Amino acid sequence: MRTALVAHEGGDREAEDRAWLWCIELDEGSDAALKGKPDLPPFRLRPYLIHAENLRERGDAPAALMILDRALVRWPDDADAHLLAGQCHESQADWGRAEAAFRRSVELDPSASACVLLAHSLDKLGRGHEAVEWLHHSLVVDPDYEESHYNLGCLQEQDGNIDAAIERFRRALEIDPDYADAHARIGSLLLRRALHSTLAQDHVDWPLAFGHLCSATKLQPEDGWSHARLASMCETAKHLDDAEGHHRAATRLLPDVAVVWAHLGNFLSLRGADQEAETALRHAVSLEPDNAFVRFWLGKHLWYATGDDEGRTELLRAHDLGDPRALAWLSEREAEDGDGDSDGA
Repeated sequence: MRTALVAHEGGDREAEDRAWLWCIELDEGSDAALKGKPDLPPFRLRPYLIHAENLRERGDAPAALMILDRALVRWPDDADAHLLAGQCHESQADWGRAEAAFRRSVELDPSASACVLLAHSLDKLGRGHEAVEWLHHSLVVDPDYEESHYNLGCLQEQDGNIDAAIERFRRALEIDPDYADAHARIGSLLLRRALHSTLAQDHVDWPLAFGHLCSATKLQPEDGWSHARLASMCETAKHLDDAEGHHRAATRLLPDVAVVWAHLGNFLSLRGADQEAETALRHAVSLEPDNAFVRFWLGKHLWYATGDDEGRTELLRAHDLGDPRALAWLSEREAEDGDGDSDGA
């Protein structure tokens, strides 16, 4: 074990793996009494769990499960071994086996964390009502477990109960003020609530949403959707340099999301960066050719930047795909240009 720990500290993963496997090989078949501590799993089980967890973290869940199968032959009633097996199945989206492993772990040790993981697998299996019950049970075990409040908020958001979800995310943040995902979730919901009002910027939720989304990106800079939402908010508030920074961060972090590229393209078009705007908008269309929204924005840009004909084609395509604004916008522009013949539209 000492060799494994030294290898781990030195970053030599191959040597660490060899050392843990050596510990496991030495242990298997032994009838010696297990050494242990009250707050740790059996001493000789630790190499199995540590090695399996390392494998799982490196993305090799099948190898981790093979190690855990060997461990469970010797320690069939170890809650941690079943919990880790459930996490391995979870990483493979094998929700049925994940549920079974988490349920066994909960039977052996009803910890709040195990209840939350069981609830997550049940939700993935489409059994949301059971998931909610287990999350409430986790709060009986530990009323201040932030993951329970957060996951309840997520399920309430799925059900459309936005006000209740916001309160759950607030509670999670009271417990852990640096919970990045909770900041992102509540920021998104507060922004949605503000946008449903007549004057979004004057709504009480607008500055709260901005604050939470800023916290989300500071705590978790790779959160592309929070950058995208902040970009729109900064753009609305005319903080254009900040908006551009968040738009570019969003496209970097969400390179395959058409609407993110469309927002960047439309923003650049409004700033007069015509060529870069066109590149971004065409890329958005290449990602989702049948997205009426991105076709509409490309059409608007081309109408002004490269000429009426190509812009008109894109706007008509957006109309055919279901964008309700496209035909009206095209008719207005053609009327402004003195072309009253809109029969082709």
